[in-house]
Amino acid sequence: KIEGGLNFLAFTEQHASGHKEISIIFVCVYELEGRKGQLHALKLGQLDEPVHKKNNEDGNEKSDPLTPIWKHSANGELKNKPAAFTFPDTDAHRVIIASYSGSITYLDAVTGKVLDEKHDLGAIHADPVTILEEETEDPTMTTIVCSCTWKGQV
Repeated sequence: KIEGGLNFLAFTEQHASGHKEISIIFVCVYELEGRKGQLHALKLGQLDEPVHKKNNEDGNEKSDPLTPIWKHSANGELKNKPAAFTFPDTDAHRVIIASYSGSITYLDAVTGKVLDEKHDLGAIHADPVTILEEETEDPTMTTIVCSCTWKGQV
């Protein structure tokens, strides 16, 4: 089930042969049975590149401009929009998710590698918010999440 929406990250990858525009869509889902969530990362095909072809049920080729690149399983339902961002002047692309089980997970947006996790924060339904602090030589990113107990405490 998709409840919290999706997010999008676009950036330029530098290669020896030039640069390439990359677009990734992130979507949080969860299963009603088992209360498990997943974050899916899908690459959005560009207009100037060949589109992956697959056979559909009747045997005909079908265009597939959304290509799965990785997924991350989480304990707890993911009912919010993932927060995706790029640190300024870097190739550090990141995504943050929060779950009903009270966990927040910080991942590399390109590879899906978990960079950090925090647990026991209380059920999180609100979208994580990221704030860039650029006023120093070393820009930092602050993430704010709201959690609550079922008794109404924030």
